[in-house]
Amino acid sequence: MLETQPLSRPKSKLRKDYKTIHTPKSKNPKRAYWFLFGLGVSVIGMNFFLPENNNVDEPKRTLEVSKVIKESDPQTTKRILNEEIEDDPAIVTPVKNPENYNNIKLMIEPRDNLEYLFKKNKIDLGNLSEIMQLADAQKYLRLLKPGDLIEINIDQGKVINLKKKLNLTDTLFIAKTNNKFLSEVIKRPIEIKKKFGHGIIKSSLYESAAKSGLTDKLIMNLADIYAWDIDFVYDIRIDDTFYVLYEEIWQDGKYITDGEIIISEFNNNGRKLKAIRFKDKNENLEYFNPEGQSMQKAFLKAPVDSARISSGFNPNRKHPVLNTIRAHRGVDYAAPRGTRIKAVSDGTVIFRGNKGNYGKTIILKHGRNITTLYAHMSNYAKAAKPGRSVNQGQTIGYIGSTGLATGPHVHYEYRVNEVHKNPSKVKTPRAQPIKDEFRNQFHGISQSLLDELNNYKNTQNIALLRN
Repeated sequence: MLETQPLSRPKSKLRKDYKTIHTPKSKNPKRAYWFLFGLGVSVIGMNFFLPENNNVDEPKRTLEVSKVIKESDPQTTKRILNEEIEDDPAIVTPVKNPENYNNIKLMIEPRDNLEYLFKKNKIDLGNLSEIMQLADAQKYLRLLKPGDLIEINIDQGKVINLKKKLNLTDTLFIAKTNNKFLSEVIKRPIEIKKKFGHGIIKSSLYESAAKSGLTDKLIMNLADIYAWDIDFVYDIRIDDTFYVLYEEIWQDGKYITDGEIIISEFNNNGRKLKAIRFKDKNENLEYFNPEGQSMQKAFLKAPVDSARISSGFNPNRKHPVLNTIRAHRGVDYAAPRGTRIKAVSDGTVIFRGNKGNYGKTIILKHGRNITTLYAHMSNYAKAAKPGRSVNQGQTIGYIGSTGLATGPHVHYEYRVNEVHKNPSKVKTPRAQPIKDEFRNQFHGISQSLLDELNNYKNTQNIALLRN
């Protein structure tokens, strides 16, 4: 005969959470009634024998605290009172956690102003009115530039604090304290470190310098320093070398950006060019060669920073479109459409418009008898209008392929008394040398920097020999 085992079911872990537990009714309701009656009488009786304040230690505790407060200094008093409040669970002081503030970052765009941005983000305009009465706010917030960043913490539309980074070391901070806005400019010191760089050109300056670890900022700085002596499209040769000693800027133990080039050397096609940074008492910065001659000249070597020569100066060139022998009295620099075109020298715009096969063209006059022409532009810079003066290095237009052109480039011409000259062969005078009052100071600085540069070059040469 089969024995049957009782069915064992696992108990539900959720039973106590949602199932009603059946409780049997009392068989004798009168017993429960008399039990409750007796319990109530006992409780009432106990109240006659116990003191009114159940916490018998409280008067003593209060007395002790009072005694300590009378005998303590104000700081001790404040601490004791705070401890009393913290110990008492009945007293709760709500504190707003700064992390709960609404943080808004306002990136300034063209034609923005703070009133418009406050309205847009539903921030109290009364707070803005109070803030703009501060001297620091009038100095740093009245005129805003596109790209400026203002960070605001708000609570229910009210400004708690505001900050704006002014530069690498200074930040404007405005906060409400005791129902009043106060401002200060917070200083964050920087550390400047020196660093060397070195490269051998195998293709272009940019590619070789980037491969050696230089940033875009440093590469452009290096090209600007030698822009009067080297056409980095026309003059560069394979195995040209360069050495640079430059600044790195650090803050709070972190690298921020690169600073200026302190000293550099460029060995180009047998020429050894050196440039040394010098700042005068007014912090005016300029680069000079070791003899104190300015690196700047009246004319830049090229109107573009980086491009390739698609056609050089050639009076017997065969035109690529017309397929006939036609003199090419300028230099063509090919670069992507939209690349900026620079004025090679200070001058005045004497022509701007379409000029036949040249397409969109600008002509500048420099002094009495020199003109430069820039053709095939895609567009003009707004500031480069007829009759306006332009500065050396200022953008006057952008590369395109208007007129008779096979691709985007700028056709550049240099004329003296309306006679075309080869721009790469023209010798132009240098800017003024270092002033006599600074000459001794410059030579002392330059000799120390030249020694540093030579020591670094020697270590590089030794490393090359070992490899």
